[in-house]
This record gives sequence, C-alpha cells and structure tokens, in this order.
Amino acid sequence: MNGQTVLLVEDDPTVATCLNSMLDCDGHHVLQAQNGFEAISLGRLHRSGIGLILCDVQLRGESGAALALNLREFCPQARVLFLSGYPLDVLLERHLLERPAFEEGWAFFLQKPFVIGQLRDAIGCALEPRPDCVGTTTFRRMFPHAAAAY
Repeated sequence: MNGQTVLLVEDDPTVATCLNSMLDCDGHHVLQAQNGFEAISLGRLHRSGIGLILCDVQLRGESGAALALNLREFCPQARVLFLSGYPLDVLLERHLLERPAFEEGWAFFLQKPFVIGQLRDAIGCALEPRPDCVGTTTFRRMFPHAAAAY
C-alpha cells in the first residue's frame, strides 16, 4: 500500500536514514522524528493524515509504546508498527509492549534485523490487515482471538 503518510520515530540516525529511504522509495510520505517531543509535534501538525506510525520500542530515555499511545490520542486512525531487536514475546513479558494493542488490531510488530521485503509486508499488514498477516506462529500463539477475527 503506497502513498501513505508515515510518522517514523527512530533515535538511531543510521537506522532512521535507511528506513526513510526505504519508505520514500515505496512512495510513502515520511515524517521523521528522533524523539518523543518531535513525534508529538509532527503528530499534532499532521494528525488526520498519518496512516502509520513506525516506532522503535526503546527510544533513548523514553518508551516507544507510551509514545505511540500518546500519538494515537490525536491520530486515532493511525496503525502502529513497532520495531525492536528483541522478540515480541520478550517485550510482552517485560511489559515494554502490551497485549491489548495487538488484540485491538492497531499495533503490529517487526523484529530487527529485517530485509526490505519484510518491512513492506509488515507495513502492508498494518495498513490493510488480512488473514495471512496474523499467520505467524508467534502471533497466533499470543493472540488467538485476534487471529480468529480476520
């Protein structure tokens, strides 16, 4: 799904530049923020136009999950694709991410490192959920009710 406005929240400049290039090449309009303050400012300014928030789970000095919840207060239509080097089950166990976000269908997850095809698939699933989006063993095991809903 091309042409969406994506709010990219990543505090690592190298990763942010790479992700920005990938998203731009796929035809997305990218709003880039290095921290929560910048993300909130961009979110308020572009509130109704943001289709996807692409957010690192652990930002320097702040929680990507808490930031995403704050952003969704004024961008309720936005889906969130969380990125982390840690597996989803570990993040859930440590309460760095919360199950309801996934069960409600607005949060998605992609583990680093990934290749561009995996990012494209994850973005497509976040923007336009379909049965194969929840087909991973991890997702089905953790969110059986959400998987059944598709």
